[in-house]
Amino acid sequence: QTQSTWEYKIQMHPTPEQMKASLVQVASQSLCCDCNGVNPMNASINNGIFLCDVCAEVHKTFGDQFSFVRSIPNNDWNYICYLYMELGNNENFRGFMEKYSLLAEPVAIRYTSRAAEYYRMRLYSLVQGTAFELPEPDIVGGRMPLSKEVAKVGNVGESH
Repeated sequence: QTQSTWEYKIQMHPTPEQMKASLVQVASQSLCCDCNGVNPMNASINNGIFLCDVCAEVHKTFGDQFSFVRSIPNNDWNYICYLYMELGNNENFRGFMEKYSLLAEPVAIRYTSRAAEYYRMRLYSLVQGTAFELPEPDIVGGRMPLSKEVAKVGNVGESH
C-alpha cells in the first residue's frame, strides 16, 4: 500500500523541537552574516541568514519588511520559517550582495537595496514553491535604495 505524496510530505516535516535543534546546531557552526562573529543565535528569517546579538539589534531597526529577526533558541519555529533558513543561508546571501558590491556598504544600505529585496522575493518564492519570473536587477538598479512603502513582505511568521 502506497502513501499519497501529501501524506509523505507531512511525515517528512521536522517537529518544532527538531527544527530548533537543527538551527541551533547550524548556527553554532556558523558566523554572523554581517560581522563574522561566532555563534550567531539569531536569524533574519526573510533574508535566510544567521546574526549575532549585536547585529540582530541593528536589523530590528530596519523593520520586519527588510529583516524579520528572531532568536533561534528563544522563539518558536514553524516549518515556513525553518524553510527560509534551510533554503537561504549566509553564503548565498553574501554571494548575491557581492555581485552588487554591497558587502562594503553599511548594513542599512545593503538590506534596503533593490538587490536585497529581489533576494528576499526569490527566497519567498522558493519557500512557497512558486515560480519566480522577475528579472534580476542590473548592477546599478540593484544598488538603488528601496523605500519602505514599496517593500514587499511575505508573511514569514505565519504557519501555512
